[in-house]
Amino acid sequence: MFSIRLFVMIGMLKTSQAGVDSLDQQLGDSYDKLSWFIHITDLHVSSWQDETRQAQLQQFVTKTLESIKPEVVLCGGDLTEAKSSSLKASQDKAEWETYKDIVSTRWNKVPWLDIRGNHDSLNVLSRKSSNNYFARFSVMGQEGNLGSYVMSLQSRGQRFNFVAVDATWEMGMNYPFNFVGYIDTKQQKILNNITANLPADSVTITFGHYPTSVVQQSDYLRSLISHGLVYLSGHLHDLALFKMHNMYSFHNEKDLELELVDWKNNRAFRVLAVDQGKLSFTDVKFGDWPIVLPTYPKDSRYMMPGKESYGDYQRNTIRVLVFSDVPITRVTIAVDDNDPFEATQADTGPLYTLSWDDTKHATGLHKLSVTALDMNNRSKVFNQQFTLDPAEAELLDNSFPNFVLRSSFSTLFHVLFLLTLLANICTGLSLKLLYYCAQTGKLSPKHLTFLRSCAKFCLFRKLFLVCSYNKIFLPLLCFVAYMAVGPWIVGSLIEGHSGAIFAWGVLVNGQMAHSQLPFAYFFVHFTFIHPVIVLVIGHVLDYRNFVLTGALKSGKVAHLSFLGCLLFAVIISIYLSITFWLQFGIMGFVLGPLKTWSYIFYTAMFWLAWTLPRDHCQVFNSLVHKEDRGKKTDDNGDILKNEGNEGSSVEKLLQTA
Repeated sequence: MFSIRLFVMIGMLKTSQAGVDSLDQQLGDSYDKLSWFIHITDLHVSSWQDETRQAQLQQFVTKTLESIKPEVVLCGGDLTEAKSSSLKASQDKAEWETYKDIVSTRWNKVPWLDIRGNHDSLNVLSRKSSNNYFARFSVMGQEGNLGSYVMSLQSRGQRFNFVAVDATWEMGMNYPFNFVGYIDTKQQKILNNITANLPADSVTITFGHYPTSVVQQSDYLRSLISHGLVYLSGHLHDLALFKMHNMYSFHNEKDLELELVDWKNNRAFRVLAVDQGKLSFTDVKFGDWPIVLPTYPKDSRYMMPGKESYGDYQRNTIRVLVFSDVPITRVTIAVDDNDPFEATQADTGPLYTLSWDDTKHATGLHKLSVTALDMNNRSKVFNQQFTLDPAEAELLDNSFPNFVLRSSFSTLFHVLFLLTLLANICTGLSLKLLYYCAQTGKLSPKHLTFLRSCAKFCLFRKLFLVCSYNKIFLPLLCFVAYMAVGPWIVGSLIEGHSGAIFAWGVLVNGQMAHSQLPFAYFFVHFTFIHPVIVLVIGHVLDYRNFVLTGALKSGKVAHLSFLGCLLFAVIISIYLSITFWLQFGIMGFVLGPLKTWSYIFYTAMFWLAWTLPRDHCQVFNSLVHKEDRGKKTDDNGDILKNEGNEGSSVEKLLQTA
């Protein structure tokens, strides 16, 4: 009786194991619950820049999409350049027509989910404006999706929700003040309603133009993307000089954000796959074939146990997607640098599989290496780290991308603004207070000696001279304070509507737009332009002091250095000024305290420095120099005589002053 039961149990175990093997085999070469998509962003279709950008985009939407056959294309904004030159921006109907013509030829009319970027809202008064060409020429705009929206897809046993986050301003500021995104209350209500109605058994992919860090409501957006598997963004391109092509980061160690470099300059796009609810991706350069994307086992750096199910993760088949514009001739797979084995193509599609003994790799971190060769003899080697135990996964953790994507540009701009304002005002007031204390005899001999030691350093002496002369110091102080609170420019801001730009926002058409970029412009001007000009003014004062009283003399190197700094500051200022003048018209040129009047103001300060009176120089020198030198000529060339010891000299000069 016991032997019969044992035989039955062994038979049941064999049947169960056969069922598991059958399931593994079925998943191994099956496309069930396997879907792939494409993400592309920052197209910048232009009527005057780089014609290859449009020509290659045409090839992408036809030949590339035909080769990859995605189920959806996510297009993340900045569809057109919207700039007629490097410095002047405006919506260009011809660019939008070109975009529409190109996208309308896409392979198989695949769903193309596009959304606005900041360039698509430049100089657009509202989403209902006739200047909002997104509504007329984009794919989703023509369907009435002018803001955030959701599109659902049922494919191969999986249900997907693609949530588009429109963080462009309702009132699209003109260049250069349209950079930081803004999710207003209307868009937040739309997005809250979308997320509240997402089916629990679906896979949600969220995408938008702006990274979470470049939206004023960054905390809200990060809370929103926690409802999805991943958030796809663009906007930052490759961070210019940093050339960053791997801007990926986890928020709260669970919410993955993937920023993608642009199509504009880098011709980049992303292939994503969801296999049994688990996300894999690879970023690709246009024309770089073949494309390799392993889906099982996935890259351990992007494992998300809180959003992906790993209950039955061990399987006996490796799965890899391989794409090319010509037939694939060979795919080999190696694990942990062992000998490679040739994978088998599943049907006639892009899936390649290889049976393996997963029990040998049940624990620890391992290396997967896939090599693909196509008919044109082009090869691609793809390496990734994997683990079959999510608890052993080492999540992606790159410092610089983490800083960029986890921070808040709005907060950063606010901090830079406040620090710059305080540095300019407090430095001036501190030096003025120090001069007052020295002048009134309130400094102890020790502190006075220290002050005189500091005065030997030219930069300190020049700033101290500026702060000592009220006719220059007070206007400079008021200039900084005014630029922090008053209007910088009054002119034609959006679609011919007049308004004013402040450091803390933009007022136009009776509405206030809390644009964050003026804070950054304040930082640039009062960190790299204004202080340099103040130092050069101090240098002129110092030279005038030398001419009149024989104080410390600056050499030719110092003169050339300050001249070079002045030219650098003026070049930057003129470049920014031209941007303002081109964008905001004649009124903006005339009524421009920051970028027009400032040149008159600084010229007046230089004139005042050049006409510094001798008696002020004598008072200043008596305070900062140990003894009165009395060896310089006056305006008629006569030698000034030493007036005695230091104490009597100071007293007499102060009485004269």
